[in-house]
Amino acid sequence: MEKSAIVIDTNIFGNPDKYDFNDIRINTFFNSLKDASNIDVYIPDIVSNEIKKHIKEALLKDQKNPTSKYFKDFIEKDFYEKAYKNAEKKFDKILKKYKIKTIKCDKYINISDVNNWYFNKMLPFEETKPKEFPDAMIISALTNYFKDLEYDKKYLISDDNGFANGLSRETDFIRYKDINSIRKEVLGYTDADITIIYNYLQKNRKMFENNEIYKFESYDSSDEIYLDNVEYAYIKDIDILEDNSNSQTIEVTIEAKLNGYFLIFDPYDSMYDNEDRKYYYIIQRECKTLLIEDESFFLEIIKDDNGKIVNYNSDIECKGINLLDYLNQMNIIYEN
Repeated sequence: MEKSAIVIDTNIFGNPDKYDFNDIRINTFFNSLKDASNIDVYIPDIVSNEIKKHIKEALLKDQKNPTSKYFKDFIEKDFYEKAYKNAEKKFDKILKKYKIKTIKCDKYINISDVNNWYFNKMLPFEETKPKEFPDAMIISALTNYFKDLEYDKKYLISDDNGFANGLSRETDFIRYKDINSIRKEVLGYTDADITIIYNYLQKNRKMFENNEIYKFESYDSSDEIYLDNVEYAYIKDIDILEDNSNSQTIEVTIEAKLNGYFLIFDPYDSMYDNEDRKYYYIIQRECKTLLIEDESFFLEIIKDDNGKIVNYNSDIECKGINLLDYLNQMNIIYEN
């Protein structure tokens, strides 16, 4: 199996003042890669800092035009600081969630190379961009970082021509301008394929409001799990696992609000006696409403000879909802 590395640039999240960390195309792409044993995704720390700088600049721009006098007089500073910290945390959370590895550029930069490119006007330095030192430092760091790593293919996702061409001069990185253009190469399908499936599932999303498709993992005979109804279900991610001429097997990740009765034994806060091999302190928890996040379902969608989706297999398989992951939503009702 080929092993690949993907390095991402700032444009992957959109325009600098309009980064969209909730874009389903971005989340679907990274979600498909995070558990792939043969693909590693990287972001240089300079790129991360540039993204955070853009967030700060966008917030400052918005801050200059407050619509309320009270906003400017009383809460302007606190509001701005909290908004920036929340945006920064959300970005860091995405890197962690999708297992995107950070390259600390200062450990791998060769200043002699950067000076040589600058004084000889070599890319990324251009007549119109004479001060591209951040890009030059990233090129130098990537060149040295990947020099001894064994990857069959290395990809760069960037719409910056000067940066991309400068990296291509020094390395064998294959450049793609955006997620859509690389998706077919590494995953075998495009944004258009995902959009078609997403639109179809949105029209038929009541399938995810069917009580029967939700399966729960139970660990104790005293557990009581009753699902009355699914109040709502949102599609968060889609991954095409198998693509045949007349069918596609897909994994759909959703968020849903479930109403019913959920009572389970809490093995974490209950106390177990290893010598007597029994619990001498037992805790049970319950709730009547459960907000589940990032739960996955497998289903097969059927296509006609023209590739149009015409139906889906009603036998939807749920990975199994581990209620122990949701103890923070439950109240203690029994202690002994």
